[in-house]
Amino acid sequence: MTVSSSLYRRAKALPLDDMSGRAGYTPMGAYAASKLADLLFGLELERRLRRAGQPVRSLVVHPGVAGTPMMTHTVGSVARALVPIVRTLVARSAASGSLPILYAATSPDAPTGVLLGPPLPKWDHRVRFAEVTRPADEPALAARLWRAGQERSAVAYLDGVPV
Repeated sequence: MTVSSSLYRRAKALPLDDMSGRAGYTPMGAYAASKLADLLFGLELERRLRRAGQPVRSLVVHPGVAGTPMMTHTVGSVARALVPIVRTLVARSAASGSLPILYAATSPDAPTGVLLGPPLPKWDHRVRFAEVTRPADEPALAARLWRAGQERSAVAYLDGVPV
């Protein structure tokens, strides 16, 4: 299972040539790009598992906006000022945010190829299956990310090698 975020949609690009983020770094840009990479990885892993005939599945989930300590580590005075408002109006508890993750980990019916997460109203604890949209729905980009990971880690996994 891979944990991502619906904020993957805010990624302007996936800097495969600059994975350290040296060029044009912003905290939110880096976060969105990392969540895009998580989603691409999870979807590509699922495709490779299917091609290899493996019985395991790769699911991608997100917790929604959860009122965890991560919220207090925002950059900028405006963002910090908005945290209490966001926490009150939108953020769900950490326990509620964990429900999609627990569902994915325990349900044999959890679907692949989608982003599993909560609906927007914080009091709604159901798990929703969101269609993956651009740029995460690009298998060619996912394959490039996979190759970049293999090059940087020197590990070839599900690349014609028996599991």
